[in-house]
Amino acid sequence: MVEEKIKTILSDILNIDMKDISDDFSMENCESWDSFMHMTVIMSIEDEFSIKFDDDKLPELNSLITLISSVQEKI
Repeated sequence: MVEEKIKTILSDILNIDMKDISDDFSMENCESWDSFMHMTVIMSIEDEFSIKFDDDKLPELNSLITLISSVQEKI
């Protein structure tokens, strides 16, 4: 459930097909995931799950796997 919601957010914000979001999906392999889009992704995930990430952790949240695990820790 968490994974699907995060994939949907990434797909919507980054304007990519969900089938292109694999387990190794990250800022490094997605051209449209720049620093501005990163903050948009983070804010959308925080809104969706009613959570707040620590500011110092934001740079680490740069892949599907880290996003999923960080959200699961918070909920």
